[in-house]
Amino acid sequence: MYNKAIIAVTAFFVLVLLYFAYKYNAVNYHKYATPKEYVAQFLAVSNQFSVAGLIIIIASWIGANVVVLLTKKLGWFWIPFLFIVMVNMISSYQTEALFLYKQANDMWDGSFSISFIGGAVLIIFISIPLLVNYKIVKNDLKKQKAKLELEEFGKPL
Repeated sequence: MYNKAIIAVTAFFVLVLLYFAYKYNAVNYHKYATPKEYVAQFLAVSNQFSVAGLIIIIASWIGANVVVLLTKKLGWFWIPFLFIVMVNMISSYQTEALFLYKQANDMWDGSFSISFIGGAVLIIFISIPLLVNYKIVKNDLKKQKAKLELEEFGKPL
């Protein structure tokens, strides 16, 4: 029961993220008079993706906690981690594409793009609270299991 529900919600979240990623790629630079207008629209759509990604990561994290506590299966914590990776990699791609566009249209300020390195570092830093949460829930489940075993042991035959 819970498995089907969380898979359906996860599929919905993936579709929402893919919609925002498509919306980002659908920004047509021929529509804007100047490259600066295009960059402004590019940034607006990129920010929409980032906000949607953050909301989905938080929702999937909360949902994973609920499902883990109900099913006692810790594998559900992979879903928020995979969303973290997916959102950061798409955001890194968007940042790199914007950098290359600025460089090609003489808007480059002489800096260098480290978007993929930054994305990898961000994945690590965001995953640390998820790992701490995993350890806390795992210890809580162990305590619940030990308490149940102790209660079973104390019952008369």
